[in-house]
Amino acid sequence: MKEPTNKNIKILIIDDEESIRDGCRQVLTRRGYQVDCSGDGFHGLQTALQDIYDVILLDVQIPKCNCIRLLKKIKQENSISAKIIIITAYGTIPLAVEAMRNGAFNFLTKPYSAADLTDAVQSALREEGPFSNDKDLSVLIGASDYMKELKDSIR
Repeated sequence: MKEPTNKNIKILIIDDEESIRDGCRQVLTRRGYQVDCSGDGFHGLQTALQDIYDVILLDVQIPKCNCIRLLKKIKQENSISAKIIIITAYGTIPLAVEAMRNGAFNFLTKPYSAADLTDAVQSALREEGPFSNDKDLSVLIGASDYMKELKDSIR
């Protein structure tokens, strides 16, 4: 059996339903990803702000938490590079549009299969911005703190 090559990829699941968190964790762990979970919005936000994750799965319906507000807070931090996939049992077009406008990468409606979850995560991991490579930033000349900060912001 081939050893998974995803061991350096970290995924955070923020969902109040233990069965969903556990199911997602099992599926993604079997594919070799490192997976952390949070059952509440506040802890999930604090964990996400560490900026150690490549992908964050964020449930819409978390008690005492507004998912869109949480998404905005995560995306307001310029240093957060994770792609955020919204997961919900209440998928509506207006909600999907609002989530995408506020920085979500994708929208996954429950119930979803293991294949759907894996495809969404792999799609987020393949997606690269126009300046994902340092060679793309070579047109910006300079080594000052400002230039370093500008390059980091563009990335």
